[in-house]
Amino acid sequence: MQRATSRLIHRGRLGRSPLAHVSARPPKQVKAFPYCDCDPHTNMGFHLPSEVNYKAKDPAIVCFHLYSLYGEQGCRGQGPELSKIEIDINPECTAWNTQVVPYMGTEYDEEGEDGIVEANITVNFDRPSAAAPGRAILRINKLLNSQGYWWGGPEVCLRLTANKGRPGACDNLHKLCAARGNESYTYNTCNLAFFGSAPRCCTNRRVPIVPREPFYQWEPPLPEPEPQQPPVQPCASRPPIIPMEAPSHLGPEGLCFSLGGYVGCADCCTPGPTVSKIQWTTQPGCDSSIQVTASLGLASEAPVGSYPATWEQNGTVLSLLTPGLVVDTNVGTRVCLRLQPLPGGAAPGAACDVPERLCAAPPGAPPGTCIVVVYGTQPDCCLAGHMPYAATTPGQPAWGAGDRSWRWDHYQFVDREAQWIWSENNLPDAVNPGPVVTFHAYLYRYAPTRAHMHLMADATCDLFINGRYQGSAVGGFEYTECSYSSVCPEEICWCTGQSSHDPIPYPIIPVSLAAGPISVALRCSNEGTWLSPAGVLASLVEDGSRAVLLRSDGVWTWTESSLLESGAAGPLRPVYDLGPAAMSPWRQRELATIDPTARWVGASPDASWNASAQVVVLISKNLTVTEYTYALLHFVADDAATLYINGTFVLTANGYGPTEYLPDGTFYTPVWLHPGTVTTITFRLVNTWTPYGSPSSLLATLVDVTEDRPRRVLAHTDSSWVFGVEGDLV
Repeated sequence: MQRATSRLIHRGRLGRSPLAHVSARPPKQVKAFPYCDCDPHTNMGFHLPSEVNYKAKDPAIVCFHLYSLYGEQGCRGQGPELSKIEIDINPECTAWNTQVVPYMGTEYDEEGEDGIVEANITVNFDRPSAAAPGRAILRINKLLNSQGYWWGGPEVCLRLTANKGRPGACDNLHKLCAARGNESYTYNTCNLAFFGSAPRCCTNRRVPIVPREPFYQWEPPLPEPEPQQPPVQPCASRPPIIPMEAPSHLGPEGLCFSLGGYVGCADCCTPGPTVSKIQWTTQPGCDSSIQVTASLGLASEAPVGSYPATWEQNGTVLSLLTPGLVVDTNVGTRVCLRLQPLPGGAAPGAACDVPERLCAAPPGAPPGTCIVVVYGTQPDCCLAGHMPYAATTPGQPAWGAGDRSWRWDHYQFVDREAQWIWSENNLPDAVNPGPVVTFHAYLYRYAPTRAHMHLMADATCDLFINGRYQGSAVGGFEYTECSYSSVCPEEICWCTGQSSHDPIPYPIIPVSLAAGPISVALRCSNEGTWLSPAGVLASLVEDGSRAVLLRSDGVWTWTESSLLESGAAGPLRPVYDLGPAAMSPWRQRELATIDPTARWVGASPDASWNASAQVVVLISKNLTVTEYTYALLHFVADDAATLYINGTFVLTANGYGPTEYLPDGTFYTPVWLHPGTVTTITFRLVNTWTPYGSPSSLLATLVDVTEDRPRRVLAHTDSSWVFGVEGDLV
């Protein structure tokens, strides 16, 4: 008996005892973040953050603002409480390669600016035992010690930097929060869990990572170089006038351009933006063929008045005296010239009443370009530049939405003077789904310029500068909940704050503008096959001065095309097979039900998470049938794809947004196939612009639905399809 007991104890030491086996059992795994039993409807006593905030003084700092709720109680009934925050992170982010320093954000620092303060909070990297292997979190601790910062709601801030310069650092949120392979991962968001001190007092929230716009320190814009043929004398110094913007075309108001001004310029020759005279270089003989009068006004309004202009230097310089004219520093000042042929002057069609015959274009500038000089209050205090007056863009004038722009919730857009435009007048309500519409504008820069194009699109738009692709915008807004009858007095509506949705980050595309003439094109298309709202909102903002160089308005023109404008710029290559329809991050169920064998395909092996946003991809397949066939083509794209059959436009479909992945929802369209004829199916795939890689892919299947035939798959996306990168816009 003693021997048997001894043997039992010995076996227990080896871990064979049933009791020992139970005690060593690992905790139950929780598949999805936050890896614990949380109630998503828990009231923590504060609003969860709707987006990421940044600090101007330090680009490495990111913050999450928690707005407290007046009178709301937390889990213990004692007001808002927060003991810790956990962030679902990329397991490659560790304390070895990434240094994380926590702070509490403040509305004002010691200098009266938006800042941070150190607090008794800590952070640590962890791999929760309840999570599946390969999961990791970043935990922010001791937040209960920071109750003094709860007035108005605190900001919890993290400074992310490389630890001693080591490789693989997660020094921004796109790297830190990209928990690829995790079922709870969604691109361009951070998944956060918030915990109180009471049991089960926790909830989680996906927070969009909005683009971090550069924080500009104000400085006067650099003067442009002097034109080659100054009308009177070189400019020794400049007034505080922002370089002249692109003008409107010749219209009812005449030839117009806008001036902007600023104050506080230490190096300027006048203390304020006062203009005493404006001069234009003109063709010889124009003084005997036309009479010129000018009108002035705010850039956002129609100009008023009638001021006579005079000729100088044997009729080659047109002068307008404007003593006491102060340029508006908010919206700018518009100057318009009305050109009227003189009775008995030049023969019809020969008078200088159009810019091509009026302006003495400098070498290298297009016809209709005048050299314009704006003078301050001193003779050599002036600003000179090229003004391309000629209508150099093709097509018809665009329609503006005007007061009807309430349809789109865009109050976070950078430029309140920009207008939603489209090729049809009913743009906020019901617009035809096709064909492709291209909007054109013209710009002339005397010196190279760096700028950013702010862009919202309904449904999708691609930006081209001098024919070169720069980036795409898909969405960037929400349809508003308001209506004229409910919130808009006297049919005037600006729906700031009326939307039930949080602001959505929109693309801000960096561009480099060379000196000389610049063509700007927005290649846009509406979504689907039904009537729906369509529009584009754009503003080109110069770096440094933040002057608006170009904005969407009625000056733009439009053309349309049903043909694929340009083919691939290089050889075609087989697409990359990324995985089945149900793969992450898309988890597509609807098309997987139609064709379980269809595959997600892309232009790179990592297109499921790191596709480029700086190219347009053409994915195509040739197909031949032996009898007349009626088929349905089902497809879904990330972010957007335009379908062409034999090079002819069919429809555009927006699939997954930058932060939204839904398992259902596909587009389909009928396709007629003729025997013995090659049918080419081409998808033009674009990715919403972002400085970081993001998912971009295509999933499609073509199903024979001819009557009296069994349904069968004729083709679906797989490695047999080919792709190429689209060439320049022609």
